[in-house]
Amino acid sequence: MPLKIPRRKYNLDRLEDVRARQVPKIPGEPIPMTEFECELPKNCGQPWIGAYSKHGFWYKFEHAEQKDFDKVVAYSIDTDQWLLQYKDYEVWKNGFGNELEIVVAKNQRDEVMGAIAFAKLGTSRGVIGLHWMMEDYRHSGIGMQLFKYAMKVLSGRNVCVNAVSHLSNKVRSRFVHAPSWRIDHIIVDKPKGLKNLKTEISAQILSAKDVDMKKVSAFDDRITGGQFMRDKWLAAWLHHPDGHGRVAVTQRGEVCGFGMVREAAGGWTKRLVVGPLYAQDERVAMALLYELLMNYYDPEERPDWNPNLQAIESREVHFFCPTSNNGSTNQRLLRLAGELKGEEGDVIEHARFWHQPLFTEEAIDADADKVFCVSDWHLAVI
Repeated sequence: MPLKIPRRKYNLDRLEDVRARQVPKIPGEPIPMTEFECELPKNCGQPWIGAYSKHGFWYKFEHAEQKDFDKVVAYSIDTDQWLLQYKDYEVWKNGFGNELEIVVAKNQRDEVMGAIAFAKLGTSRGVIGLHWMMEDYRHSGIGMQLFKYAMKVLSGRNVCVNAVSHLSNKVRSRFVHAPSWRIDHIIVDKPKGLKNLKTEISAQILSAKDVDMKKVSAFDDRITGGQFMRDKWLAAWLHHPDGHGRVAVTQRGEVCGFGMVREAAGGWTKRLVVGPLYAQDERVAMALLYELLMNYYDPEERPDWNPNLQAIESREVHFFCPTSNNGSTNQRLLRLAGELKGEEGDVIEHARFWHQPLFTEEAIDADADKVFCVSDWHLAVI
């Protein structure tokens, strides 16, 4: 005899009563919220002594030390996936010397709230690079105060900022001049075609440690017009302790290209960032890129279930390339990225945001056709 399961009776409320309890009661209207008014002072004080933001957050400016920069790197990677490295601090210091300032905003618990980095270039130019705020303190005016301080120090100079696309309109009132290129962000995930980049050229690819940096600076000046006075910075950047610098030298001893790849902080499998990648032509750029990325190549065959997470095949490779008005530079870099991806690699991804270089006095153009990747978009013009 089959077992009879008694039916349960549920006393359900009427649908109209359930709807009446929902918010908002009128569809399309905002949900009613209780307003909270902070009683602390607002928009007052001196940032270098102690000030309040427009939302009542207390903050104070300080010149950043290594421990402060480390927090900026960690937070910016966690919230915005930035591509900084902890040792960028010492490289920037060595490259710019006293012309560099890194300023952080801190709260009363000595916690970093935001930061800005900027540098003087020669006697008449300047660049604003890293500019970051923690999400909790954005739109409160602290970031604007950091920016105003940088502009005050760089007053009277032709200042450049690589503005992220969705925020570029905020600085257009001061930065009104743009060059004939912008900076696109291209990502190759888990590339499988590194061997495709191997190409024979007449030039020799050497480590940056084995090359006269004066010759590298001379090649850089021919591309940038010698407008940025960055020979000391370039030497420091190509010798980055967490990167590899390579230089292409002709049989006559002339430099015809140079590049650098470094690991960005964050995660077990570090992301790779290529930049700069300057070359006389596409073949030299391809040879340089091959030599740079071979530093992460693992020749050992491994099964799919046990990959080498530090090998190039397990990593993301990031490129920041200038796109000319006719798109030529971008297309050449995309060809290199396509070879690197290989037939089995993951898709080449265009990041949602791009960067627009903007200047206060006049746009400074470079030979973007020879710039396959910009040097350091965190603190460089190109």
